Amino acid sequence: MRGVFLSTALVLGAVAPARAEGDPYEPGVGIAIEAVAGIEGAAGGPEDGIRRTRTVLLAGPEANLWGHLLSLYARVEVEPDASIGGDFRYGYRVLDPLVIHGSAAAVFYPGTLFGAGLGIAYRPRLSDLVEMGVGPYSTIFFAGSDLPDEIPAIWQLVVAVSIHIWP
Repeated sequence: MRGVFLSTALVLGAVAPARAEGDPYEPGVGIAIEAVAGIEGAAGGPEDGIRRTRTVLLAGPEANLWGHLLSLYARVEVEPDASIGGDFRYGYRVLDPLVIHGSAAAVFYPGTLFGAGLGIAYRPRLSDLVEMGVGPYSTIFFAGSDLPDEIPAIWQLVVAVSIHIWP
């Protein structure tokens, strides 16, 4: 698996022009892949319990518009129960490696959940083409068929680890 990723990165680096060294505001379109895990609970309080979130994988295109980042992710919750959905994220590069972001999140199958989130990520450059990200993120799901009737919302506090490739 590592060999496939390295081969893909080398091919992208060989055929695509690199962004300017040290210019994270250069417009462009890239690919982002993210893994998310953490804790979640119900808005009703601690008596409703706190548990581990589902492990979530996100992947999709990311556009950089002079430091404004727009991402459209496919969302797959892989365990303990599988589900699919999507995320739309807007981020702003406060400093070269520091990005704050907000999102709209949705789960579409097998049930529905809709929510919004806020987060911050430290995204240092590993090269002209690659950024690695890590940071906390919170989401509140407030509507949908998977939301129990007696619970007004489900909150999540997670840590996200991501890689961003800018060909």
